[in-house]
Amino acid sequence: ARPDLQFVELRGNIDTRLTKLPPGGALVMAVAALEIVGLTERIADVLPVEQFVPAVGQGCVAVECRADDLVTRDALEAIDDPTTHHAVRVERAYLGQLGAGCSMPIGAHADGDVLHTFLASDDLSRVHRETVPLVGGRGDHEIAVRAAQVALAAVDDGTV
Repeated sequence: ARPDLQFVELRGNIDTRLTKLPPGGALVMAVAALEIVGLTERIADVLPVEQFVPAVGQGCVAVECRADDLVTRDALEAIDDPTTHHAVRVERAYLGQLGAGCSMPIGAHADGDVLHTFLASDDLSRVHRETVPLVGGRGDHEIAVRAAQVALAAVDDGTV
């Protein structure tokens, strides 16, 4: 979607990444990260989620506890955000259907009434992007699974 950009891996915390930034270069980072450290004035552009679909569950915090620890479970349920919880489950349904690991080029972002998806071949020569409407509730899981099946078929047979 942006052939004028060249992406390279740059690891480290925010300060380290900013220090490594060459003159005339740019970083792709989460807006939330810059908000946390008070550097929103450094944001030059916000990339649309339809073009730059984040990784599944990006920006969400998950906490696990023992199933038999009812006190902790009750405390965690009190801070659970049902909308975010549902969105992450939908995104994970898409990922799960693909049967992929963490290094495969995949993105999914459930945003209210739509699911933005991205799947590419390992060499990025074939890319499939799609935005599908969600219906709310349990039906969204099946929509995400079907979107993954369509994406996988498109990338596998080269129709993208």
